[in-house]
Amino acid sequence: MNKILNFKNFIKESVLTGQDVSGYLQTLSDKIKNEDRITEPFKLIELLDSIFGEEIFFIGLEDFKQITPDYANTKGVDGIYGAVTFTLNPFPIFVIVDEVKFLDNIYNKTDEMISHIKQTLDHELVHREQYKKIGDKVLSIFSGKVQKVDNKYLENPMELMAYAKQIITELEKSNTKDEILNFLRNGITLSKTQSDYKGLMNMKTPEYPNGYVSEKAYKRLLKYMYQYLTK
Repeated sequence: MNKILNFKNFIKESVLTGQDVSGYLQTLSDKIKNEDRITEPFKLIELLDSIFGEEIFFIGLEDFKQITPDYANTKGVDGIYGAVTFTLNPFPIFVIVDEVKFLDNIYNKTDEMISHIKQTLDHELVHREQYKKIGDKVLSIFSGKVQKVDNKYLENPMELMAYAKQIITELEKSNTKDEILNFLRNGITLSKTQSDYKGLMNMKTPEYPNGYVSEKAYKRLLKYMYQYLTK
């Protein structure tokens, strides 16, 4: 979307959490580890669609660009090129992948890929809940274009909330909630996403003398993280 608004009138400050996809991911992990290896990328997409149902889809990068030509994320990680939640009810989520890389990685490093998928989905599932709260206003707020990743995007409260959930999901893979709370209290940063945000806050230029991401936005990110841990 190319227009960022102040969402205070639409979303309360309490954090939102989407559906729990852990069961789907466990099913996927069991099938990858215990059944015959899939060799055709489209067969893996079919498997994913059969597991996740009708509102979460996995789609090839080039196929997705046919739907949304302005999608410009070319920095895939492990074959995952991000995800998008469409702003039409029932707000379907599309996880965008390079089918060949994704197929290789899901077998070569299954646990790491399952964790990456969960982080991606938890982020987008927060957006789905946000859109549900906004309701019909979604259609008038958003232009339908994929949002440019700039400082306005990164400081948007909706994104801060989704990234906070993604960070907690990342940290919970290896740490207890009490340990993560201790990290927050002591300013310890172990999440890559959180480190990226902190780095952008400290990245001061003539154009952004107070940092590419404001300290206020970073503190809001930390607040949302704390709320997810204590919810």
